[in-house]
Order: sequence, then structure tokens, then C-alpha cells
Amino acid sequence: MNGRRLMHDVRFWAVLTSLLLSGVAVMLGQFPNDDGFIYLRTAEIFLEQGTLAAFQHYPWATISILIGLLQHLPGIDLFAAAQLLNALWFALVTAVFISLVRHFDDSPRVVMLAALTVLAYPHLNEFRFYIIRDIAFLGLSLWAALCFLRYYVDGTLRQAAGFCGLLVAAALFRAEALLFLALVPLTLLVHPVLSGRLRLRRLLTIWGLAALAPAMAVLIFTLAGVDLWQQLQTAASVYLPFLQDTLAGITGRQAALTDALFSEHAANYASEYTTLVLVTGLLAMLVAKLIESLGPGSAILAYGLYKRQLSLDPLLLRPWWGWLGTALLILVLFTLVARFMTTRYALLAAMLLMVLVPLIVDRLWTAARHSGRMRGFGWLFGLLLTYNAVDAHISYGEPKTWLPDALEWLDANWDARTPLLTNERYIAWRSGRIDAYDEVQRDMPAEALLTAPEGTILVVERQPALYEALQAASGQGQLEELARFTDRRGPRIIIWRRR
Repeated sequence: MNGRRLMHDVRFWAVLTSLLLSGVAVMLGQFPNDDGFIYLRTAEIFLEQGTLAAFQHYPWATISILIGLLQHLPGIDLFAAAQLLNALWFALVTAVFISLVRHFDDSPRVVMLAALTVLAYPHLNEFRFYIIRDIAFLGLSLWAALCFLRYYVDGTLRQAAGFCGLLVAAALFRAEALLFLALVPLTLLVHPVLSGRLRLRRLLTIWGLAALAPAMAVLIFTLAGVDLWQQLQTAASVYLPFLQDTLAGITGRQAALTDALFSEHAANYASEYTTLVLVTGLLAMLVAKLIESLGPGSAILAYGLYKRQLSLDPLLLRPWWGWLGTALLILVLFTLVARFMTTRYALLAAMLLMVLVPLIVDRLWTAARHSGRMRGFGWLFGLLLTYNAVDAHISYGEPKTWLPDALEWLDANWDARTPLLTNERYIAWRSGRIDAYDEVQRDMPAEALLTAPEGTILVVERQPALYEALQAASGQGQLEELARFTDRRGPRIIIWRRR
């Protein structure tokens, strides 16, 4: 693409806007998210001890390795490197999302609507300051989806290789990418144009490449000294307790679940439906989380589909259904096994659904113009766009001024040779006195603080049970309060010295 065409490509300006929004988010933000401390600490270990040590510390160390590599750029530390990497991932998501919408309809208005949708989508943009691996997984997965949609149409080997390679790369951030690699190609068996023989040939071609790509990944990890199989086992061990607990809950705690759900009389008639009620409730929670993740987009989707404003060629729509169906299947399995769901885990499925939003809005725009209702449509469109943009990029939370204030007090009053204990990861990180700052727990037991050596400085972010225990110990003379930092809700950070 030459310079003139690039300047007229909406994606170019959307990516620049995305980078600008990331820069603003960095300037307004102050504190890494809790997951971010894990990635920063793993990046430190990578720089100090190498790749193997990084993966031993945290199985999903790929993002930390990239942060460590970016840290070699002049003038930036690990935190700045993490923010730069995050901005690049958001730029990728922005460009690929617009390209996905263009695959269905490349008219200028639809492309512009796609850019506005991704830049003003609240659930995506609220993570701009977060250091998380989800955005990398999302960008690579959406790019792989674009490659597969193109392969579904033209059958070129380049698109098939892109699909496989990008999903293997995405699996380095979240393992469920491998399920997309295995299941999505099955949509080739319902190709609306190809003969049965050609459908099977394309399926075997892409599965052959899919089998080759992980083999190459294993080779690369082996050369780097990392046991990939062991890393996958470690990652699986995180979810195994959830699965065991779920099976135990269904088989071993049936009576307790029945008592909790039904009255004593009703249990005589409904106890056999306990599992059905539990599963239905979990699936209802999943639907609620998806609607929450979509925000106003869910209303646009529901209205557009109800009014049949969307009519797409099956050649374009069927592979998209394959992606969405696989994403929803993964969410259902996770919800049933882990028995919880967050909007962050639902982000890929939500983004796949959001691809339809610009298409529906464009159809509604055309219908409003033909019916003479453009004024009302324009007001409604402007209102929704403004609401989403404000919700996406403006935070109404109170600034956590007590954290930098507490650090400033420590710098001015604390002898660096004095031991420090804290339940706040930011304090542990910025103080530079706690190496394993990523392992600090906010709800740490009071005994861990009360058994500290005499003279130890305790910097405690208020947690109800912990605060009450330490207040009682202070009243008994075990602790000496040195300072406290408050907001309108009361004490937030209290600093004690162990007597």
C-alpha cells in the first residue's frame, strides 16, 4: 500500500487514534492492575535469569518476555515497556476489527462505523491501562479469524498458514486458541459452494498445517530450553481443581444443594432437578455477562436481528458462525467447570458479535433515510456514540491518592534497613524492598503481620477483618501506629511499627 492510499485508509487513522487513546490512558493512570505485577515480576526474572526461569515462575510468560525485550529500548523501564506493548496490541485489535467488518461490507460508511465501534466500545477500551495477556490473545485471534474467513472464500494456502500460525501464537497467551484451531475448520464441511470432495480437501489442508504449526512451536520451545508439555500441564493444573470441585459438588453435595435451593417440602418433589437448576443458573449468568460485555451493542444487535436488518451471503456468514459457536462453547464449558464468568473472559465472543453492529447500524441508517426519519436517527446515533465514548475512556472512580502519599511518607521517614511487610502490591513494588511483590496478598492473615520481627514496618491497605485484628493488636500494645491515609470513606492505608 503506497503512502497516498494509506492516508485515505480509515484503518490508518483509527490505529493512530488508538495509539493516542492509549497514551492518554497511560498519562491518566497511575497504578498497574493486580495481574500486571505478575507480568512485571516475570519480566524481571526473564532479564535476570533467562527464558526457562521466566516460564518456571509463571506458565504464561510470553507477554513478560516481550515486555523484557521492549525494555531494551532507550529511556523506558519495564512498566513503560508494558504500556507500549499494550498500546501496540490495541492498535492491532483496532486494525483487524475494521478489516473483519470490511470483509462483510467494504462501503466507506460501514468502514467508518466499524472504526467508531471499536474505538468507542466500552468493554474493550476500559482495559487500555491494564497489563494483561487477553488483548494479545484477542488481537491474534481476530486476525486468525480474518485469515480463515478469507480462506473460506478463496482457499489460498497463504490464508490457511496465517490462520494456523496466528492461532498458535495466540495459544502462547491463552490455551483455548488451540480449540479454535481444531474446531473452526469443521465449518468447511458446510461450505455453500464447494463440492464434497473440495470441502474435505480444504479441511485436510488446513488441519495438516494446524498439526505442523504446534510441532514447530514445540521445536522452538525445546531449543529455548523450555519443556512445553510441562508448561501445558502446569496451566491445566489451574483448572483441574475447578473440575474436581464441580464434580464433587454435583455428586457429593447434592443434598446440600437441594436444601439451599428448595424448601423441605419442595425437596421431596424437586430434588432430582437440582443439577438442572444449577446448570440453568450458570448459563443464565453467562448470558447476563455477555449482555453486560456488549453494553448498548446488545440492544442494537437484538433490534437489528428482530427487524431482519442483516442479510449476509452464507459464504461470508458460515465461517463467522463457526468462530462465534466455538467461542460460546468455550465460555459454556468454562462456566460449568469454574462456576463463574467475568466479562473479560467473554471479550472474544463479544467482539465477534460486535462485528455485526456496524452492519446493522448502516442498514438502519439507510432505512431511516428512506423513511424520512434521519433527524431522529441522527440524535439517537449521536447519543449512543457519545455515551459509549465517555463510558469507554472516562473513569469516574476516585484517584487512589493514599498510595503515593503512603510511599512519600515511607521515603521520608523509613530507614531502608528496616524490614517492611505490606498487603498492597503497589507499595511492595514501588518500595523496591520486596522482591516477590507479585505474591503479596491483599487478604493476608493477620498472624503473618503480628509475628513479624520487632521494629518491622507494616503498611496495610484496609481490609475489614485484617484491619480489626490489627486494631485490636494495636490496643494491646503489639503495634504502634505511625501514620494513616484516608479518603471520604475513612482510613485506606495504615502504617504501623511492630513492637
